Amino acid sequence: MPRRSQARAGARAVPKQPVCGRPGNSTAPRPLSIGLGVTHTCSKGYRPEYMKAQIFRLALLSYRQSGLLQLASEKLLFLNDPNAECRALGASYGFGILTPAAVFAAPHRFPIINRENPRAHLNAVAGGSKSRPRDSAYAPVAPDVALSGETVTVGTAMSFLFQALSTEQVLFLEADFVVGVPPDSLRAQLEAAALLRGAGLPLTRLQSRATINQPGGLDAPCCSAASATPHRECRYRLHGGSWARSPNWRNFYCDVDMPARGAVLMATCVRRPTMRCFSSTDANWSNRPFLADRRWFLHAPLEPSIKALNASLGELSQVVPDDNGAFEVHMLNINWGRAAVPLCLSADGVFEHYGYSQPQRAMLRSLSDADLATRSYLDLLAAARRDPAAKEPPVAPGSNRGLRGANAA
Repeated sequence: MPRRSQARAGARAVPKQPVCGRPGNSTAPRPLSIGLGVTHTCSKGYRPEYMKAQIFRLALLSYRQSGLLQLASEKLLFLNDPNAECRALGASYGFGILTPAAVFAAPHRFPIINRENPRAHLNAVAGGSKSRPRDSAYAPVAPDVALSGETVTVGTAMSFLFQALSTEQVLFLEADFVVGVPPDSLRAQLEAAALLRGAGLPLTRLQSRATINQPGGLDAPCCSAASATPHRECRYRLHGGSWARSPNWRNFYCDVDMPARGAVLMATCVRRPTMRCFSSTDANWSNRPFLADRRWFLHAPLEPSIKALNASLGELSQVVPDDNGAFEVHMLNINWGRAAVPLCLSADGVFEHYGYSQPQRAMLRSLSDADLATRSYLDLLAAARRDPAAKEPPVAPGSNRGLRGANAA
């Protein structure tokens, strides 16, 4: 049986478990109806080692060669601090271009916006927060460096992309995420996520397992290929609010169906490819790659009976306009786990967070126009993985770096 047929056959069996959604869902994925929403900041005011422009070029190449651009019926690129080079590059790959200025010039097109003062959505402190400088690889050379153009945070860009697209589902990406799997695996995982949506599970996370333990990734030793046993700091928390229980989901990458003292926190809902489902009770919000039902994202209150959660993700993502990571932390602060929002993840994942390891940076520094014109994205990624320096220093036991700011993923 061809690989694609195997993937589709495997994706037909969704166990009748509450965490796996409604029973009696469609036995085969419907034709994909996906809008691709990507956000990118064009400014060059960032640390040079982040090599944002090179990652952007590699990401676009991977989207085209993997077939992602062909699978997306709509493609929209949100450009912060836009320049002519960024616009031309995005357009050459078939993306429509959206900018803060375009949004603010036509607020009537966006149901979720500050109509009286659209510019209130701007990120006024572009590289840092009002209380502290950014401490991630996104930080500018100095915390008070102002970007030359207009920018909004990732959460705000996310909301505007979901509002501007019209497809049933939206795949959201930041432009430093690169397709890290072959085309057949990409399609199989998107089809499985679409199947889960048909079962009433509106959001599937698609970050690659390959980046779980790298700097800038999930920063957790809970699940690694080298160890089948989670670190003691990653044991399941069965009590408390979102801050206490949010690390649980990192274990779901490596655990199979697991009863935890009689409570099913997670279940494997699709076998090929492996898709596992759970709820926000055991997970933090993450801006990292996900496929979501567009109408649900924009219009469904998380929990109408709780004041802080009586809003959609499209509304909540605009709450903190001055810090990319603050939206993720805000969701923990309002204890979004109380809403038990249905969530799923792909155990292998698709999109690798790129530009953080030394081998990746070495490859990016040598990446030429000829490479982009003649080489496969999979060959380029494999070259970085083969580098003997690819292994990063382990994260210190008990580290919670993954719950800070932009790393709150």
